[in-house]
Amino acid sequence: MVAYSFQKGFAWQVEQRLKVQTIRGPRRRHARRDEPIQLYTGMRTKRCRKLVAPDPVCLSVDPIVLQISSRGEHKFNDPAGVTVELGGIELDDEATEALALDDGFNVNRWDFEHSKFIKPPDARTMMAKWWAITHGPGRFDGFLIRWG
Repeated sequence: MVAYSFQKGFAWQVEQRLKVQTIRGPRRRHARRDEPIQLYTGMRTKRCRKLVAPDPVCLSVDPIVLQISSRGEHKFNDPAGVTVELGGIELDDEATEALALDDGFNVNRWDFEHSKFIKPPDARTMMAKWWAITHGPGRFDGFLIRWG
């Protein structure tokens, strides 16, 4: 059985079944279709907590390529700053938006500095900014793991 850990900001979305997939880089072994997977937050810490019980079943594992532009510089065709290739097929704007929504970029967030909610222009723009900050701009080759 394979386990995945989620950052605190995504953990509640996994618990509420708003986030039904994850994008991960290559590793020794990812989940396989029809295999139960364990979803945690804080793995390898004292605050480790299981997010979903019973364990959901992996629905699919597909190769994914993200092209992330630099923040503020949209080098690619998509004005949101991200292009997505899933299973060798480039996604259009609508499919990219759906993927970003399923990946947890579907909610307003609280801006602590200005004490107000921020509504992103769309989920794919929010995803592009998060990836640019977290992983840096450029190409990311990995896998899209979906569960249900």
